Amino acid sequence: MLDKNGELPALWLPAFMDVKQLMNTQLQRRARTEGVPTRVLENTFEVMDFFSPEIDNCPKAPYTSYLHGMSLQGAEWDG
Repeated sequence: MLDKNGELPALWLPAFMDVKQLMNTQLQRRARTEGVPTRVLENTFEVMDFFSPEIDNCPKAPYTSYLHGMSLQGAEWDG
C-alpha cells in the first residue's frame, strides 16, 4: 500500500541484488544532505515485531528506511 505521496512504507529486501550497496546508498544520501563524510556515519538496525509493513506501523522519520522480507533459517534471534 502506498502512502499519500506515492511512496512505499517499507522496501522489500529480496528485491535488491546487492543489499550492501542499498545500505551504502542510505549513508551517502544522509552524508550529502548533512554535508559530512560518510565515514563518520553508520547504519543502525532494529528488529520490529510486525509481519506486514503498513503506513500505520512504519511512521516516517528522517533518514529511516523500513525493510521487510528478511528470513532466518536454522537459528534464533539473540535477545
